[in-house]
Amino acid sequence: MKKVYFLLAVLFSTVASFAQTFDIQILDKNGVDVTNGFYVVPSVPGSQGSYLDLKFKIKNNGSQAAEVMIRRENVQMPSGFNNTICIDGFCYPAEQDSPNGIVNIASGTTDSTFYGTFNNLQGTSGDLCVTYIIYNAQNSAEFVTVRAYYGACLTASVAENTAESVMLSAFPNPANGMVNIKYNIQGEGQLMVTDITGKTVKTVRLNAGSQTLALDITDLRPGVYVYSVQVAGKRIISKKLAVR
Repeated sequence: MKKVYFLLAVLFSTVASFAQTFDIQILDKNGVDVTNGFYVVPSVPGSQGSYLDLKFKIKNNGSQAAEVMIRRENVQMPSGFNNTICIDGFCYPAEQDSPNGIVNIASGTTDSTFYGTFNNLQGTSGDLCVTYIIYNAQNSAEFVTVRAYYGACLTASVAENTAESVMLSAFPNPANGMVNIKYNIQGEGQLMVTDITGKTVKTVRLNAGSQTLALDITDLRPGVYVYSVQVAGKRIISKKLAVR
């Protein structure tokens, strides 16, 4: 009987460990929650050689330590600018969208070592924006985002499309061979499918309106993917797709 109780205890502890969720929160430098939201950049550097640091805090609200990585998308900058991702005091090359640095965050703690730097190399000016994705280093399908922008970077077409209005869904899910993607967008857009490493494996043009797209996935290996809708180059909504 003791062996049975011991086995049950091991089983429940194992199940509990697998049940841990990715519970990461993004805060701006003032501690304001911007998880899956927007951060308005107050100003941009205007003189040649000047720079702007966008500092964010990554808080682990989960019950276990988390290993996260950072990716950027949808970067728009004035001519003569570049943007770099900096982690733990090291800034990666400007052309590197997905640095290989891992941020280890203990349960209930906050890491403040991540920031993005915009460098004005030519003394130009204009609008800028970037989306930062904070994702699970062990499973990139688990992520949170923040979109930082200055000026008119957040276009009207993006503002008209929200996660609620797009109403993205896939069926069947899990899928094998073919999957139907149902969506509703204002204006033309794109469907992007990425694998667990963040690599884009499919890009399909989407027509405006309420539509259903039949997507061939026979070339995808079994596993978990993320499918996203983008409008005007800005990601509106993302969901998980299981391929058998």
